Amino acid sequence: MIKRIIVMVSILSSIGLFFSCKEKPYQYKIASVFTEMRTVAFNIQPSELKITREKSKQIYGVFMETGYDDAVFSLRCFAEGSISIYFSNGGGIIGLGEHEAARKTGLDFIKETEKYLSKARQTSEYKLPNPGKTIFYMLTFDGVYSLESSEKELGTNASEFSSLFYKAQDVITQARIIDEKRRRDTPISSNSR
Repeated sequence: MIKRIIVMVSILSSIGLFFSCKEKPYQYKIASVFTEMRTVAFNIQPSELKITREKSKQIYGVFMETGYDDAVFSLRCFAEGSISIYFSNGGGIIGLGEHEAARKTGLDFIKETEKYLSKARQTSEYKLPNPGKTIFYMLTFDGVYSLESSEKELGTNASEFSSLFYKAQDVITQARIIDEKRRRDTPISSNSR
């Protein structure tokens, strides 16, 4: 009887260790606008974007979210050309798809994502990435799929998804160019100093 109890305690301890090794979600400070816009983005229907189904598992939106110590960076591209960037602690850039260069890189990012859909897993949980991690979410007519990797591996070509990461970086580069131009072209009023 005592041997059986010892064996049971051993088994339960091992199970406890197994489940405690699972990565726990990081607790970010989240701005309410980020949560609201993220919820809208994950729930938008292709018909609202005037996107019609042409093939099985057709992707109509791709999000790349990367976790940092103080915030999550979220790039969102849709197949009708809209692009936006949000930060979990507040702020972002919208209307990027109105610029042809950004729109083209956003559509290239979505096209690149199609190559990885077969490696993604279907999900209905849209967790935020922990610091140092990147999650790609693919919105399809057949559900949402995700891929996850470390940002370091993605950035050093050590991940099989690195080319996808670099396509997203092209979109981010275009966003920076557009944002810098907007800032240069917007006069600073003397009241804002």
